[in-house]
Amino acid sequence: MILDVSSSVLANVRKWSGAALVVLLAACSSTRPSVPAAVERARAERDTGDSSLRLDSPVTAARAYARGLEAARSGDQDALAADLAYRLGLAHLATGDAAAALTALDEAVLRSERSGARGILSRALLTRARVGSGSRISIDLQRALTLAREDGDRVLEALALIGQAAHATNAQAETGFLAQAATAAGGRPEIDGPIALIRARRDEPARPEVAKILFQQAADSFRTTGDRAGLLAALSGLARTATTTGAWAEAAAYHRRAAEVATALGRNPDAAEHRRQAEAVERHPAPTPR
Repeated sequence: MILDVSSSVLANVRKWSGAALVVLLAACSSTRPSVPAAVERARAERDTGDSSLRLDSPVTAARAYARGLEAARSGDQDALAADLAYRLGLAHLATGDAAAALTALDEAVLRSERSGARGILSRALLTRARVGSGSRISIDLQRALTLAREDGDRVLEALALIGQAAHATNAQAETGFLAQAATAAGGRPEIDGPIALIRARRDEPARPEVAKILFQQAADSFRTTGDRAGLLAALSGLARTATTTGAWAEAAAYHRRAAEVATALGRNPDAAEHRRQAEAVERHPAPTPR
């Protein structure tokens, strides 16, 4: 995740609209201002991409967003291009292509800074932290947190805090960030899944039974919010904990469910690996009755 970060940013893509969607009408004119052809193409492709994501087709969405981004660039529309680059990054993340996502998010950050599109900037920074490396992760998370607090965006604030928890250097710091995130979220379901996922991963090495409960809570939350990427992460965790505790049939079932979700997301290598893991654990003998 973040975060598997995560996994939760993808859940919000339908709610986050770009700052470039303002249409100005002449106050004293009955004539609607003409819209440049490049802008019309970019917006149409954005709509196509959004529809594809709703149908769990991130590969198709990425192609549409890329076409829209090219149109926005050609029309010298920085704010619209920032919005499309951000969405393109999300689509690439959904397909598991972190390198392509990072390239798109770098452009989203640059263009939103240049155009003053703060809403896109904060989200692009937060999402880039998922695929970044080194000191830039903490820098991006802190910038996103600052922007969220300045703009009063409690969901984004919570997500930034979850990101900081995921990269905390000790358990005490992680616990503190998660507590702040829960307070900022105010019980919003899109935040519950990422928090449970981080806690599950923390407990997984030493307390797999506890982690299993938390992974299940995360999976339930991600199903509720429609976050397929988060659900995949939670199912993967459930499969690991079932394997660790010797629940072979249960582990196989989780791997097969994870393979289905990965296939729906267009993550074919992940789907193939989960099917392989399912077949492997199914070869374990059933426990001998006592």
